[in-house]
Amino acid sequence: VHVSSSLSVVAAARNWVLPARARPIMAFKLPPKSATPAAHERTPLEKALAAVEPIAAGETALGIMYKLTRNVQGSPREPKYRKLNPSNAKIAEMLAAGGAAVLAELGWEHGMDGEDKPALLLPIKTQCTMAQVRAIDDATAAHKKRCQEERARLARKAAAENATGDKARLLAQMEADKAERATQGPVTSGSKAQDLKGGANIMTAKEGGCCGSSGGS
Repeated sequence: VHVSSSLSVVAAARNWVLPARARPIMAFKLPPKSATPAAHERTPLEKALAAVEPIAAGETALGIMYKLTRNVQGSPREPKYRKLNPSNAKIAEMLAAGGAAVLAELGWEHGMDGEDKPALLLPIKTQCTMAQVRAIDDATAAHKKRCQEERARLARKAAAENATGDKARLLAQMEADKAERATQGPVTSGSKAQDLKGGANIMTAKEGGCCGSSGGS
């Protein structure tokens, strides 16, 4: 029994064929490295905040937007924080400075108040988050920096214009002085003695008693 079993194993071994060449270990490849994340894509809210005018009115507008959003975030059920009067002077200035686009991104909508007057309303289902509050705060800091840079640029421009104007005036004055000297011409006439009043105060020898005869009187 053992012999026949051994023969069977040998026969099976002779009939065994190597499979196709196995893929070598070195052929194994690591998965590709994850692509570098794309640059931070600004949200629509951040884009709207960045578009606020870089002037003092814009800084005031961002301050109002920050207060509105912070109030809603802190008291989400308070109705008075969810209604704005667009005819109010400060609100109108805020909207004109770029606040309209920002409020739209925050979820504010056109509507009517309790007295059937036009109003801007924030639906109760729309909540303001701390992320939005921080976004407005960051935009305010960036806006302040932009305003400072703009003021510095205008100051440099004004200084350059003043310097150019001063230089132009100086050159013009120099040219005018040169032209005036050219019209006067050189001094070629001789000097003229001045007549002294009462004549010259000169004493002669005779008048001074210094004229005597040689050998006595």
